[in-house]
Amino acid sequence: MKKIFGSLNYGLLILVFLYSIFGLLMIFSASSVSSVLRYNVPYNYFFLRQLLFVVLGIAISFIWLFIPTKKYRLFGKLTMYGILFLLAFIFVAGKVAGGAQSWYEVGIFNFQPSEFAKLVLIIYLAIYYNRISTKKKITFMNMFYPLIICVALFVLIAAQPDFGGAFIIFLISGLIFVSLPFGRKHKRNIYKLGALFVVLAVLILLISGKNLLHSYQITRIL
Repeated sequence: MKKIFGSLNYGLLILVFLYSIFGLLMIFSASSVSSVLRYNVPYNYFFLRQLLFVVLGIAISFIWLFIPTKKYRLFGKLTMYGILFLLAFIFVAGKVAGGAQSWYEVGIFNFQPSEFAKLVLIIYLAIYYNRISTKKKITFMNMFYPLIICVALFVLIAAQPDFGGAFIIFLISGLIFVSLPFGRKHKRNIYKLGALFVVLAVLILLISGKNLLHSYQITRIL
């Protein structure tokens, strides 16, 4: 126990708590009036709902501390395939809210698989590249196989359409690829493939967002 808590990044932990408290205050401030007038629920309904998720998140994080990082490899692929399935199946059984089919409704809870996809992608790529870094020879296919997964996630999330979530997947993938500690030759290939990924992403957004200027997303921003 002492070893686990001694290795924590307390600066990062404090930031998480501060952001959580700030988020709760903002939700209470923004929703206390509309809760009563618009949704006919108690003034603190959305605040308490978010507080529940904050407490749940802290509890899960505490349990997570006791799982050694070496164990992550056991569920890296499994969770990634699970997320891909959930993102594909959402077009069959997902709930439409705010102009996007991005949610599953489970009892009183709604959850958005694209939010979990961000964390799962980071863990999956870390496990994969840690494993191939031990190989004497790294081939082109070894290096860029995960890009197929990244593109699949991007397409499935953008098709909902959730362009914000798709853009975050794009950023996570790009930053991890750029930071890989491989040779100059492999770096050049990364930049070339990265440029191809950017072009592909723009094409997908243009095709799926023909009426983008009149879309729900633009209305939200305005």
